[in-house]
Amino acid sequence: MTDNREQYQGEMTAGPGGVMTDVVGVITGDLTVVTADRGDGRADVRVQYTAASGTTGPVGAAGEGRE
Repeated sequence: MTDNREQYQGEMTAGPGGVMTDVVGVITGDLTVVTADRGDGRADVRVQYTAASGTTGPVGAAGEGRE
């Protein structure tokens, strides 16, 4: 099955306070953020350190989009 959801990717620098993730808690520094349309009016938001390899991890509660 092909994933045809619209998605955007960008880089940012998270300062003090950082970004809260489900997997490792708060992360700061250079990050890659990917947002994807869930098709139901919500979006998935995933983040990882820009220098890291592999897939991005979810931000916030696992499996729940943010409105």
